[in-house]
Amino acid sequence: MDGEASSRLLLRSFVEVTRAFEDRVLSGLDIDGVRPAHLGVFRYLHPGGSRIGDLATSAGMTGQAMGELVGKMRELGFVDVVADAADRRARLVVLTPRGRDAVARYAARVREVEEELGGQIGADGVDDLRSLLDRCADALGVAR
Repeated sequence: MDGEASSRLLLRSFVEVTRAFEDRVLSGLDIDGVRPAHLGVFRYLHPGGSRIGDLATSAGMTGQAMGELVGKMRELGFVDVVADAADRRARLVVLTPRGRDAVARYAARVREVEEELGGQIGADGVDDLRSLLDRCADALGVAR
């Protein structure tokens, strides 16, 4: 391993690879209105709906910023905000039919990019990467 690669901060590599991966996903995702910021909602939204505060925490955003993002996504028809049946005072963000279609297309595109990556580093390389990331998540106490 060369000196530059071994001295580069691991966090920087994680961020750069994540950005490049998401850029690749978005470049092949033809859904009118979808922006990179929307991926945080698509990625963390529970199938039964999520509270804005929970989405914000998962995405590393403030509740106010997530609320604004959800509002924009609501205007675009990707999500709706409804009363939580378990706690009528709380509100849940849920996918609309357009949002469910977008998430399905997003997931399919992620799989395509994973396959493209496999073409570059091999299927074993992708499996090794996934395994190492799982081990890192466990070591850092990431709840999954």
